[in-house]
Amino acid sequence: MASAVPGSPVPPDAEAAASHRPAWIQLDRNAHVDDDCMNNETTAIAKSRGGHTVKVTFRFLPPPATTYYCVHCHSAPDSKPEDAEIDDYPHVVGADGRFILIGARFGSIYQRHEYFMYKGGGNGESATPDLLPLPDFRLPILREVGILPHGDGDQYLVAHLFLDLKSLSNYELVIYSSEDQRWRSIPLLNPCPEDFKVIVSTSKVVTLGEGVLGWVDLRHGMLVCDLRHEPHDARYIPLPKPLPKNIDELPPSPISARELRDLTYIDGVIKLIGIEHRVIVTIEYEKPSDPSDEDVLYDSDLIMSLKCEDIKKPEEVRSMDGWRVVIWSRTISSNCWHKRCVVDVDDISVDDATQSLLLSRLRNETGRKLTFRELYSAYPTLSMDSDDIFYLGTTVKFNEDDGWVVAVDLEKKTLKVHYFSTSFPLVYAYRGCSSSNHLEMTPGNC
Repeated sequence: MASAVPGSPVPPDAEAAASHRPAWIQLDRNAHVDDDCMNNETTAIAKSRGGHTVKVTFRFLPPPATTYYCVHCHSAPDSKPEDAEIDDYPHVVGADGRFILIGARFGSIYQRHEYFMYKGGGNGESATPDLLPLPDFRLPILREVGILPHGDGDQYLVAHLFLDLKSLSNYELVIYSSEDQRWRSIPLLNPCPEDFKVIVSTSKVVTLGEGVLGWVDLRHGMLVCDLRHEPHDARYIPLPKPLPKNIDELPPSPISARELRDLTYIDGVIKLIGIEHRVIVTIEYEKPSDPSDEDVLYDSDLIMSLKCEDIKKPEEVRSMDGWRVVIWSRTISSNCWHKRCVVDVDDISVDDATQSLLLSRLRNETGRKLTFRELYSAYPTLSMDSDDIFYLGTTVKFNEDDGWVVAVDLEKKTLKVHYFSTSFPLVYAYRGCSSSNHLEMTPGNC
């Protein structure tokens, strides 16, 4: 059996707060593969294509703590134990309402990813959850799909967007319907054929009301499609350009662009948040050696020093000098974005207690405690509540593993430190979803 994924940190007050059901949850993208995964009222079981028993159990916690899930796989009768090994850690590829789609690959002869739809109970529905394997469609690995509940709330559609490899400009929708339990492929024309970069790769999928999905490329824009009506027509909503200092910094991969941007849909409004870092770049030159410090100068050392001088290059040192966040908003039917607010780190009040907690475990290489504005903050995450709060992952350097998850209150201009993680960037490891309103989860039962 695959080894367990390290557990997500739990804030000290998370268990107490869990009794109040929030409007959304931070759902761990990757499963905790655990032989000792205990059962609770969220546990559901299914069979894989190879006949293995797959068990999924959730543990519910309010944001910014993480709702995570455990997966355990029992070998099928008369099969080799290694056939039930999980080759690729189970991961969430889509979630909406009571539906959560989980993908995994097992060490069997099939060697292809399998997908299981977790269907929770709640809201007057049957409290018994279910785990349903989706039929094989020889799909590539799915990372971001849209899920649309429909009908009486017991049925759903799964929709994935592909680039049409023949035209390299149009798209293909692959849709699974739980009603007829079939996949089908539908061509989707590029609404802006003059712009090849409409959607290069999907960073995330958001539900934009009943029957409407938006495939988001955080570098370029969002492709919107109403799946209730055929033929399916797409509409393109371009995103505001990256902030000036981010144009050269924004990674080429749309998935990596999540480090600087996030998009959510809340109460009929699309919100886009972007963070721009101010960086001071200094050039440091190595201090030349003084030959008078030596009593004897060997020819070989002198020749080597001449060679080193030819290859020595000045070192570029980059240090953080604060950041600003800009939030834009619009409706789906609008033809423009409205700037909602601009917040600079210098506008945020950090009291002594918060500063002490934040910096208690973060120091630079010299051991000096840093101020909040000197830390590297990234992965802005908008709360899916209607409040003016966003989350950041904060650490010393962009490549550090240790960091805090903090919340910024836009109205009060205050900072709250939530919890410390040794798996930064923690915020990006999870997806926000509204599933907590539809899943019967009791905290602490995993």
